[in-house]
Amino acid sequence: MDPDVRSALLGTGLAFCAIFGGATLYAAVDLGLNLRSGADLRGLVLYVISFGVIAMIAIGLYGALKNPPRADQPVPKVWPEDEEGDD
Repeated sequence: MDPDVRSALLGTGLAFCAIFGGATLYAAVDLGLNLRSGADLRGLVLYVISFGVIAMIAIGLYGALKNPPRADQPVPKVWPEDEEGDD
């Protein structure tokens, strides 16, 4: 894969994580964190789960950005057309 395309895709993924994290934070602040009933507690649990999922995705994307594939690593053959000698 072209390194520029890879960087663009990873950057787009991180941007989506930032957008969804911001939207979750906005919802949490807008609705408030009143712990007056069971529904409020369930909402808090869902906020924590949402931030956890966003964090896991962002950590994976960050790791992919910091550790690009080696230049000497062979590219795997994915499509049957990629194999040589079957023409």
